[in-house]
Amino acid sequence: IPVLEIQHGAIHRAHEGYVYPRSFRTANNTWLRRHIAVYREVDRDVLVAAGWDDAQIHVTGNPRYDQISNASRARTQRMLELDGDTQVLLVTSQPVREYQRLLCTLLTELTAIDWPDWKVVLKLHPLEQSVGHPYHELVRTRPNVCMVATEQPSLPELLAVTDLHLTVHSSVAFEAEYFGIKTLFLRSGTVGEQISSLVTNERIVASCDEVA
Repeated sequence: IPVLEIQHGAIHRAHEGYVYPRSFRTANNTWLRRHIAVYREVDRDVLVAAGWDDAQIHVTGNPRYDQISNASRARTQRMLELDGDTQVLLVTSQPVREYQRLLCTLLTELTAIDWPDWKVVLKLHPLEQSVGHPYHELVRTRPNVCMVATEQPSLPELLAVTDLHLTVHSSVAFEAEYFGIKTLFLRSGTVGEQISSLVTNERIVASCDEVA
Protein backbone atom coordinates (compact mmCIF):
# COMPACT_ATOMS: atom_id res chain seq x y z
CA ILE A 1 0.00 0.00 0.00
CA PRO A 2 1.54 3.37 -0.97
CA VAL A 3 2.26 5.60 2.03
CA LEU A 4 2.54 9.39 2.14
CA GLU A 5 3.90 10.69 5.44
CA ILE A 6 3.31 14.31 6.49
CA GLN A 7 6.16 16.07 8.29
CA HIS A 8 5.54 16.63 11.98
CA GLY A 9 7.81 19.10 13.75
CA ALA A 10 11.37 19.95 12.84
CA ILE A 11 13.61 17.84 10.62
CA HIS A 12 17.33 18.06 11.34
CA ARG A 13 20.37 15.90 10.75
CA ALA A 14 20.19 14.24 14.19
CA HIS A 15 16.43 13.53 14.22
CA GLU A 16 16.08 9.77 14.60
CA GLY A 17 12.49 9.90 13.38
CA TYR A 18 13.67 10.91 9.90
CA VAL A 19 17.42 10.32 9.73
CA TYR A 20 18.34 6.65 10.03
CA PRO A 21 21.67 4.84 10.39
CA ARG A 22 22.93 3.06 7.31
CA SER A 23 22.26 -0.38 8.85
CA PHE A 24 18.58 0.49 9.36
CA ARG A 25 18.21 1.82 5.83
CA THR A 26 19.61 -1.42 4.42
CA ALA A 27 17.50 -3.72 6.59
CA ASN A 28 14.22 -1.82 6.20
CA ASN A 29 14.27 -0.79 2.57
CA THR A 30 10.55 -1.58 2.05
CA TRP A 31 9.49 0.83 4.81
CA LEU A 32 11.79 3.50 3.40
CA ARG A 33 10.03 3.47 0.04
CA ARG A 34 7.29 5.67 1.47
CA HIS A 35 6.87 9.26 0.27
CA ILE A 36 6.93 12.28 2.56
CA ALA A 37 5.48 15.79 2.34
CA VAL A 38 7.82 18.35 3.94
CA TYR A 39 7.46 22.00 4.86
CA ARG A 40 10.46 23.55 3.09
CA GLU A 41 13.25 22.90 0.63
CA VAL A 42 15.77 22.95 3.49
CA ASP A 43 13.91 19.97 5.02
CA ARG A 44 14.19 18.11 1.74
CA ASP A 45 17.91 18.88 1.61
CA VAL A 46 18.43 17.39 5.09
CA LEU A 47 16.66 14.17 4.06
CA VAL A 48 18.52 13.86 0.76
CA ALA A 49 21.82 14.29 2.59
CA ALA A 50 20.68 11.52 4.97
CA GLY A 51 20.10 9.08 2.12
CA TRP A 52 16.49 9.62 1.11
CA ASP A 53 15.60 9.44 -2.58
CA ASP A 54 14.76 12.95 -3.79
CA ALA A 55 11.84 11.53 -5.81
CA GLN A 56 10.16 10.44 -2.55
CA ILE A 57 10.18 13.96 -1.08
CA HIS A 58 7.51 16.55 -1.88
CA VAL A 59 7.74 20.16 -0.68
CA THR A 60 4.16 21.18 0.09
CA GLY A 61 4.54 23.87 2.76
CA ASN A 62 3.26 23.74 6.33
CA PRO A 63 -0.52 23.11 6.58
CA ARG A 64 -0.64 25.30 9.70
CA TYR A 65 0.31 28.31 7.59
CA ASP A 66 -3.24 28.27 6.21
CA GLN A 67 -4.40 29.52 9.61
CA ILE A 68 -1.99 32.45 9.68
CA SER A 69 -4.02 34.69 7.38
CA ASN A 70 -7.01 34.34 9.72
CA ALA A 71 -5.12 35.13 12.94
CA SER A 72 -6.72 38.04 14.77
CA ARG A 73 -4.41 40.16 16.92
CA ALA A 74 -7.33 42.00 18.54
CA ARG A 75 -9.13 38.76 19.45
CA THR A 76 -6.00 37.31 21.05
CA GLN A 77 -5.39 40.51 23.02
CA ARG A 78 -8.91 40.26 24.42
CA MET A 79 -8.54 36.57 25.30
CA LEU A 80 -5.24 37.14 27.12
CA GLU A 81 -6.34 40.49 28.58
CA LEU A 82 -3.46 42.38 26.96
CA ASP A 83 -3.53 46.10 26.34
CA GLY A 84 -2.15 47.55 23.14
CA ASP A 85 1.18 48.54 24.68
CA THR A 86 2.04 45.17 26.23
CA GLN A 87 4.90 43.27 24.61
CA VAL A 88 4.71 39.49 24.58
CA LEU A 89 7.39 36.87 25.10
CA LEU A 90 5.94 33.62 23.79
CA VAL A 91 7.51 30.54 25.38
CA THR A 92 6.79 27.19 23.73
CA SER A 93 7.38 24.22 25.99
CA GLN A 94 7.73 20.51 25.16
CA PRO A 95 7.08 17.25 27.07
CA VAL A 96 10.77 16.60 27.78
CA ARG A 97 11.82 16.82 31.44
CA GLU A 98 15.19 18.40 30.74
CA TYR A 99 13.67 21.06 28.47
CA GLN A 100 10.96 21.80 31.06
CA ARG A 101 13.55 22.14 33.83
CA LEU A 102 15.67 24.54 31.78
CA LEU A 103 12.70 26.70 30.81
CA CYS A 104 11.24 26.77 34.32
CA THR A 105 14.58 27.82 35.84
CA LEU A 106 15.14 30.54 33.26
CA LEU A 107 11.58 31.89 33.49
CA THR A 108 11.71 31.98 37.27
CA GLU A 109 14.80 34.18 37.07
CA LEU A 110 13.56 36.23 34.14
CA THR A 111 10.15 37.06 35.60
CA ALA A 112 11.72 38.26 38.84
CA ILE A 113 12.99 41.22 36.83
CA ASP A 114 10.75 44.29 36.68
CA TRP A 115 9.43 44.25 33.12
CA PRO A 116 6.30 46.42 33.37
CA ASP A 117 5.60 46.40 29.63
CA TRP A 118 6.14 42.66 29.05
CA LYS A 119 3.94 39.60 29.46
CA VAL A 120 5.22 36.02 29.33
CA VAL A 121 2.79 33.70 27.55
CA LEU A 122 3.70 30.07 28.19
CA LYS A 123 2.25 27.72 25.55
CA LEU A 124 2.17 24.08 26.56
CA HIS A 125 2.73 21.24 24.13
CA PRO A 126 -0.50 19.17 23.79
CA LEU A 127 1.20 16.14 25.38
CA GLU A 128 2.03 18.11 28.52
CA GLN A 129 -1.63 17.86 29.51
CA SER A 130 -1.12 14.14 30.14
CA VAL A 131 2.56 13.81 31.08
CA GLY A 132 2.60 16.85 33.37
CA HIS A 133 4.78 19.94 33.68
CA PRO A 134 6.55 21.98 36.40
CA TYR A 135 5.06 25.42 35.68
CA HIS A 136 2.13 25.60 38.14
CA GLU A 137 4.04 27.45 40.86
CA LEU A 138 5.59 29.85 38.35
CA VAL A 139 2.19 30.83 36.95
CA ARG A 140 0.64 31.08 40.43
CA THR A 141 3.32 33.40 41.84
CA ARG A 142 4.17 35.54 38.81
CA PRO A 143 1.42 37.95 37.69
CA ASN A 144 3.29 38.68 34.47
CA VAL A 145 3.07 35.02 33.36
CA CYS A 146 0.03 33.32 31.86
CA MET A 147 -0.24 29.76 30.60
CA VAL A 148 -2.10 28.58 27.51
CA ALA A 149 -2.93 24.91 27.91
CA THR A 150 -5.73 24.64 25.35
CA GLU A 151 -6.10 25.02 21.60
CA GLN A 152 -7.39 28.57 22.02
CA PRO A 153 -5.82 30.94 21.29
CA SER A 154 -4.25 28.98 18.45
CA LEU A 155 -0.55 29.21 17.69
CA PRO A 156 -1.09 31.59 14.77
CA GLU A 157 -3.21 33.80 17.03
CA LEU A 158 -0.53 33.76 19.72
CA LEU A 159 2.14 34.64 17.17
CA ALA A 160 0.00 37.55 15.98
CA VAL A 161 0.63 39.28 19.34
CA THR A 162 4.18 38.00 19.96
CA ASP A 163 7.27 40.21 19.99
CA LEU A 164 9.85 37.55 20.91
CA HIS A 165 9.81 33.73 20.97
CA LEU A 166 11.72 31.51 23.40
CA THR A 167 12.03 27.71 23.20
CA VAL A 168 14.47 24.84 23.44
CA HIS A 169 13.55 22.85 20.38
CA SER A 170 10.06 23.72 19.11
CA SER A 171 9.24 23.90 15.41
CA VAL A 172 7.09 26.95 16.25
CA ALA A 173 10.32 28.75 15.38
CA PHE A 174 9.41 28.19 11.72
CA GLU A 175 6.05 29.94 12.10
CA ALA A 176 7.67 32.70 14.16
CA GLU A 177 10.04 33.34 11.28
CA TYR A 178 7.06 33.72 8.95
CA PHE A 179 5.81 36.51 11.22
CA GLY A 180 9.27 38.11 11.36
CA ILE A 181 9.62 37.20 15.06
CA LYS A 182 13.03 36.40 16.47
CA THR A 183 13.45 33.05 18.25
CA LEU A 184 15.77 32.56 21.21
CA PHE A 185 16.84 28.93 21.56
CA LEU A 186 17.71 27.98 25.14
CA ARG A 187 20.84 25.88 25.01
CA SER A 188 20.48 22.20 25.91
CA GLY A 189 23.59 20.40 24.68
CA THR A 190 23.55 20.68 20.88
CA VAL A 191 19.76 20.42 20.57
CA GLY A 192 19.13 24.14 20.02
CA GLU A 193 21.95 24.33 17.50
CA GLN A 194 20.45 21.54 15.40
CA ILE A 195 17.17 23.34 14.81
CA SER A 196 18.51 26.90 14.99
CA SER A 197 20.62 26.18 11.91
CA LEU A 198 17.33 25.88 9.99
CA VAL A 199 16.06 29.33 11.10
CA THR A 200 17.55 32.65 9.99
CA ASN A 201 16.14 35.04 12.62
CA GLU A 202 17.47 33.37 15.77
CA ARG A 203 19.99 33.39 18.62
CA ILE A 204 21.12 30.71 21.08
CA VAL A 205 21.03 31.76 24.73
CA ALA A 206 22.16 30.05 27.90
CA SER A 207 21.18 32.39 30.72
CA CYS A 208 18.70 34.98 31.93
CA ASP A 209 21.19 37.78 31.25
CA GLU A 210 21.41 36.81 27.59
CA VAL A 211 17.63 37.04 27.23
CA ALA A 212 17.13 40.27 29.20
